[in-house]
Amino acid sequence: MKILIRADGGYNIGMGHVMRMLVLADRLKDFSEVVFVCRKNGEFETGVNLIEAYGYPVFTVNGEAIIDQLAGIGGDCLITDSYDADESYFKCTRDIFSITGYMDDLNKVRINADFIINQNIYAQDLGYEKYEGTLLLLGTQYALLRDEFRGLPARKTRRDVESVLVTLGGSDPQNLTEKIALKLGRAFPGITFHVTVGPSFINGDSLEAVE
Repeated sequence: MKILIRADGGYNIGMGHVMRMLVLADRLKDFSEVVFVCRKNGEFETGVNLIEAYGYPVFTVNGEAIIDQLAGIGGDCLITDSYDADESYFKCTRDIFSITGYMDDLNKVRINADFIINQNIYAQDLGYEKYEGTLLLLGTQYALLRDEFRGLPARKTRRDVESVLVTLGGSDPQNLTEKIALKLGRAFPGITFHVTVGPSFINGDSLEAVE
């Protein structure tokens, strides 16, 4: 089986779509051929680079006539993780691919797909109006966790806090990381803060200057 995964990552939209699809791809590759389909321009280049670093082939497309481009690539299954998908997209892709799936967060449009995954804790409360035959996979039991987060011991709460990890994801276009680091450092001078940023973060120089 050939599975296409349609997802983008970059400076403005962050890397969340790509990261969770990489988790899914790592499971699917054991029994399927997995390829990614991504936009690639200045904004989305970091997403493409990350996927390629994980060893997956990437077909790049532009924003125009994307349905035709997906059909041209071909495959048995299409899994989409993108807020750009609308009802027309779902209708057309379901006519092209034998199996279609969508990774959702918001339930903003009616999704015509064979399965919908929403791993958020509030997913059951969104009131999905599904098409006949659509499988709903809703809730945290469907969370896509990387291997390093599986099987961790129960969390222990320390009475005295000595160090804190601060991370706002893969891009942080508003540079909130720096603002938060400044405020935390001033408010809690006795605590060490470890700040982690992602591949699309572009304010590294100014962040490193924070004391």
